[in-house]
Amino acid sequence: MKYYKAKWLTAKEEYPFRMVFEVGSDNFENRKIEFYESGKYGYSYADVEFNNTRLGVYPIPPIEEVNENPEFEMIEIKKNEFEFLWNLLVKNNAPNATVEDNS
Repeated sequence: MKYYKAKWLTAKEEYPFRMVFEVGSDNFENRKIEFYESGKYGYSYADVEFNNTRLGVYPIPPIEEVNENPEFEMIEIKKNEFEFLWNLLVKNNAPNATVEDNS
C-alpha cells in the first residue's frame, strides 16, 4: 500500500481542495477522504460512499505526472498520517472534527 495527500490548488468551493488516499499495488484507490474549504469532508471505501465521495475509476498516475499539472500538488505520506485521519473521521465518525492542514 501507498498513501498520498493531494491538493487541488484551483478547486472551487463546492469541490474538495485536499484529498488523502490509500492506493493498492494496482494503483487504484482503496480508501479516500476528501476535504472542503467549508469544513465538510467525505470518504469512501469498498462500497461505502459518504458525502458524495467515491473511489476513483482510474489508476492513480505517478506523483511526477500529477505534479506536472499546475492545478495539483501530490506527495506521498506515511501510513500513520493516513490512519490518524481515517480513525478520527471515519472510524470515530467525528462530523465536527477539524484537521489542521500543515502542508
